[in-house]
Amino acid sequence: MKSTEDTTIAEFSSDDNRDMKVEGQEVPPRAYLLRCWRERRGAAAWEFLWRFSLEEVFGERRRRGFHSLEALIAFIRGELQEADSDEG
Repeated sequence: MKSTEDTTIAEFSSDDNRDMKVEGQEVPPRAYLLRCWRERRGAAAWEFLWRFSLEEVFGERRRRGFHSLEALIAFIRGELQEADSDEG
């Protein structure tokens, strides 16, 4: 069970979302639309796989597909590490 300490709530103005500040630091915007769905894997009703797509909200609105949750998380980790290296 999650406690209230596990959740951070922040408010941002939609008019100024490209200049977000977190603890005095500029953060490159990252916003995605995540879609999740199940695909049947075999003939049995219980055999299915989860599929995911991530669409960028800012910029070109590119969409990427992922065959597993692990692949999706690896992509997001890479995006965040890239953002960290851009700031340094």
